[in-house]
Amino acid sequence: MIEIPHGTSGITPVTDADIDRVRDRYQIRKPLVLALGFTDSDKGTDVLLGAASAVSTGVGDDVQFLIAGAPRRRRGIFRIMERRDFKYQRRLTTMAAEMHRVDVAFCGYVADGDVGPLLRVADVVSLPYRRITQSGIGNLALSSRAVIVSSDLPGLRSDLGDAARYFEPGDAKAMANEIIGLLGDDHESDREHLRELAGVRAASNTYGIVAGLILSAGLATRDRDESQ
Repeated sequence: MIEIPHGTSGITPVTDADIDRVRDRYQIRKPLVLALGFTDSDKGTDVLLGAASAVSTGVGDDVQFLIAGAPRRRRGIFRIMERRDFKYQRRLTTMAAEMHRVDVAFCGYVADGDVGPLLRVADVVSLPYRRITQSGIGNLALSSRAVIVSSDLPGLRSDLGDAARYFEPGDAKAMANEIIGLLGDDHESDREHLRELAGVRAASNTYGIVAGLILSAGLATRDRDESQ
């Protein structure tokens, strides 16, 4: 068995104008903790919300949480999964409404052109998955040189490597501690270090490089079979 990385598009170019646009469009006024992607209970966004009060207290309420994304529309027999995702979305909005002195917003679908800048402008991008084999959002975050806090799952660690801070899946307290350890002016150098590591990892796992690895693996298998 040969393990091949998911692959990235390389470094996503983001301009100052892009940053200004998403700050205005998504009303980003404070240090931002972002969750992005289709709504799904496996993504563990409720774990992030479970950590939100502790994070806000730990950094003096000077933090904003943005839940970006919506349930995936489905057809046929898969509509039951769509209903499950809408039910989970309602649970998230209820959790947020019951919190006091915590700045949480939901913005629904994010246009493709805003994804990279939004990942870049976030002070922390959260990946609190319960179950996952690999994450397209994780690899977009690498390409955007995001600061990533992630569940410690094999599929995520193999893609993100040293370009993320990790916590035990489902552990809201541990997640809060990792986020607090990256927010504020005192931790700017830590965030920049993770951004640099994300950029290195994105550049070393581009789709072209991954395609070459797949081709090499195929040729090696052919040569081995022919020699037997």
